Amino acid sequence: MSEITAPLRELLKKHVSWHWTANHQAAFEKIKEIFSTDRVLRYYDFTTPVVLQKGASSKGLGAVLLQDGFPVAYASRTMTTKQERYTQIEKELLAVVFACEMFHQYIYGKTVEVHSDHKPLENILKKPLGAAPARLQRMLLRLQKYDINLIYKPGKLLKVADTLSRAQLAETAEEISEQDMKSQVYLLYANLPCSSEILEKVREETARDPMSQKIIRMIRVGWPQSTKALPEDLKDYWNHKLKLTETQLIILNDQRILIPLVLRRKILDKLHEVYQGIEKTKQRARQSVFWPRINKDIEDLVSKCSHCQEQEMLIQRNR
Repeated sequence: MSEITAPLRELLKKHVSWHWTANHQAAFEKIKEIFSTDRVLRYYDFTTPVVLQKGASSKGLGAVLLQDGFPVAYASRTMTTKQERYTQIEKELLAVVFACEMFHQYIYGKTVEVHSDHKPLENILKKPLGAAPARLQRMLLRLQKYDINLIYKPGKLLKVADTLSRAQLAETAEEISEQDMKSQVYLLYANLPCSSEILEKVREETARDPMSQKIIRMIRVGWPQSTKALPEDLKDYWNHKLKLTETQLIILNDQRILIPLVLRRKILDKLHEVYQGIEKTKQRARQSVFWPRINKDIEDLVSKCSHCQEQEMLIQRNR
């Protein structure tokens, strides 16, 4: 292609006067011929199996829809500033969502192969929905209406999608219907390991808590590039920033609820109400709640518990 376009590119040079010759016309006609043949693009055939190939670079997403190895449609877009901070597996799954939703009219109701050069995605799609982190869950939920079979392929076989992700269009907008959003919220809440009463109390205190409001602002606007630009009181959350999400004033670290400061003592007492000792109390906490240095708070609570000390003394005597 570079050889064919060479005469036309000569006309773009600064000190070359404009002159259109038979050579230029021949090159122009050849380019039109190439772009109008099925080597570049062919009509969609609803009787032929469909393959989606997707790519995710540091800033863009790309996808191509193929039939019999020939392209039917291309797509690309730029990630939002927040999406650029996603982990690589989140970007790769986002590329699958982008490809499926972009080519919805071609693939809905069909079994579709999706080719990806990111091996860990295969395992994510095979696990139960509730086993994935919250952000991946929301993306997986958007894929539930499609019948896709994700297959790992080496990157060298996905050159078109990869190129599209690196030469992406400037568009960043994602359209998520109100119904889809309600479904995502319902799924998230249905899998939270606590009662609706506790959730409501957490939501109320999150709305009042200045620290929680700062975290929500960071989640919505985006975290800075380094801790140097981060307020001192938010540095405890820096290592968790990629896992933090917010839905209707509930902050989550993956599946665990971030508890506002005023409720932490009450939650500690709730975790320890059956006097199970330090390790089992920590295990209960890991299933449901989170805040910085929660393990230290559990250790302090249990070490000062007279009932636990008595139980420990009995265990030592019986050995």
